[in-house]
Amino acid sequence: MAVSPHPLIAAFDRHGQGQVFAFFARLAPDAQARLLEQAAEIDLDEIARLNRTLLAADRDATASLEGLAPAPFEPLPENGGDRAAWATLRAQLMAFAAVLAPFKAMAPPRLARGAGNDYLRLAKLGLGVRQLGKA
Repeated sequence: MAVSPHPLIAAFDRHGQGQVFAFFARLAPDAQARLLEQAAEIDLDEIARLNRTLLAADRDATASLEGLAPAPFEPLPENGGDRAAWATLRAQLMAFAAVLAPFKAMAPPRLARGAGNDYLRLAKLGLGVRQLGKA
């Protein structure tokens, strides 16, 4: 007689997320308990909603590459590039880097129930990028 899986594992399977427990049987009992504890925080309905609204809705959409230009390139002055043009491009890239730097320190948003994701902080970063204008 087969042992029925833990109810949480069954719930992940029903939501198409069974891969989370692919190696569950190989884990030590304490690691299994930690995985179950962490997985219990995940809002499977929210993941399903995000998948449905953000991924599945655009499955047939294609990106238009019309008007796409190559990224700016300026050879280094020691490789024959113009010193002033290089300085201008470097300043522009450093400005972008400064605006994007907070992303490096941010924790990824949690998909746990009631995690209180900080959308305002993300919006402020997006506004900072937008205010830099076009390259």
